[in-house]
Amino acid sequence: FNPLETGLYLTGWSKFMKTKPVAELGQYEGYSYLGLGLMLLLIIAIAGVLAKGGQWIKEQWNALRVEIIYICCAGVLLLVASFGTDITLNDRTLLHIPYPDFFLKIYGIFRSTGRFMWGVWDLVVIATLVVVYRTFTSKVAALLTVTCLLLQISDLSPMLQNRTELYKNRQQTYSAWIKTEDLDSMLEGKKHVMIFSDGQLKFQAYYDIAEEIIDRGITINDFYYSRRDTEAIESYKKQKETEMDSGAFEKETLYVFDSYKKAMKYQDSLHLYYFGGLLWGSVNPVDGVREVLSITPTDVSLSKDQVTVKNSNSVEYLGLQFDGDNAGSITVKSMSPDSEVKSSHDSRNRALGIVKIPKDGPIGLERGYSGKVEGYWITVK
Repeated sequence: FNPLETGLYLTGWSKFMKTKPVAELGQYEGYSYLGLGLMLLLIIAIAGVLAKGGQWIKEQWNALRVEIIYICCAGVLLLVASFGTDITLNDRTLLHIPYPDFFLKIYGIFRSTGRFMWGVWDLVVIATLVVVYRTFTSKVAALLTVTCLLLQISDLSPMLQNRTELYKNRQQTYSAWIKTEDLDSMLEGKKHVMIFSDGQLKFQAYYDIAEEIIDRGITINDFYYSRRDTEAIESYKKQKETEMDSGAFEKETLYVFDSYKKAMKYQDSLHLYYFGGLLWGSVNPVDGVREVLSITPTDVSLSKDQVTVKNSNSVEYLGLQFDGDNAGSITVKSMSPDSEVKSSHDSRNRALGIVKIPKDGPIGLERGYSGKVEGYWITVK
């Protein structure tokens, strides 16, 4: 009964029904608005069954008992599954279901449980149409169906109009997060990309890398996809890190880091390069990309809207790493063309960058920031 005009992903509009509030934002996943036309047809189907009487209902039960039981069981199972761990009514939580942990691990495979309601919706619609055509003559049933269909289209017309407006306009041109020319040079002669990250990278970062490696037959240790095996990915990272700590590096592997601290650990064994909010390491030098020759920790202090270097020296560039809420929205004032601060994390809780040190004092930030910041002297080639 709720058209869920949330404006998010799976969203709807109704010309006649009013949207009700929901208890949690993610409940748009359970979008299952029947539409006024289907609601009316459902009422007609119920009326048709009642008009046929008890004897007709008994005959149908005897003939279709197995089908009816199985369909009802499927509907109830899908309905209960769609609740997740909470049963809500509009913006109120009515009941929390205390499922045991072992069950939640299995249940968690499905991620967005509200989508199970789509199966209930399908069963209701199909059952409604079957009942209407069994309780009325073919001509009357067809007339009722067409009438309700027209009402359904009218009710959902704002949604249809929204979709029309969305797809008739030219979409925003795709802008690569990581420049192709940088990756072209880095991937030359490589057979594997090894990403070391403290969190999940932006989808677009994965996509840009994959776009370049897929036609080259290059493998990658991490990527975003549904039901990814996080434990296996992390285990493989630890295995490779252990090998690197013992001095084993592969010439055919491109190493990717999302922190200065991690990259600094291997700077004596790898040629390091910064772009796209990440640090890239290669056993062999790469031509055409600005190389980070050395990374050295330095003290920096952070006030609300500026970063101050405590021990200034003759080094021209400062590597900054912001960690914490809203780190991904950090923008440095008056950056030179060869400076950059970018967030490569999906959670936007980390941003990495290289900034040309200004001669006139602290590095200004365009908005207040209260997270953590690390500083590193950077020398570049």
